[in-house]
Amino acid sequence: MPVVFAVGPLCGTPAPTSARLSVVSRSPLTGTIYDCSAGGRFAWRLRAAGLFAILVEGKSPRPVVLAVTAAGEELLPAEVLWTKGVGETVRALSDRGSVAAIGPRGKTGSSSQTS
Repeated sequence: MPVVFAVGPLCGTPAPTSARLSVVSRSPLTGTIYDCSAGGRFAWRLRAAGLFAILVEGKSPRPVVLAVTAAGEELLPAEVLWTKGVGETVRALSDRGSVAAIGPRGKTGSSSQTS
């Protein structure tokens, strides 16, 4: 399922409340489009890397981390993070900057609902 991380056109400027991040995707269970808005440093750092949006789609054959910097983007191995929860993952990557992480359900692709 595609996931989009996007910031607004004023992100990175002194405009009040402009450092907002929207994350948009569809539910694999119902097909409903969902979005969320978040504050914090992630949006500002995404814009500082020269990006307004990231589209993530497809499936990696192994766990990876998407690292984004002003120099470019790269996928890094993340097998060691696969069994960790969100808090542990964020702490493990904190020296790399802002982190957006999925929880255990996102890692397994399973749903708490049954058909």
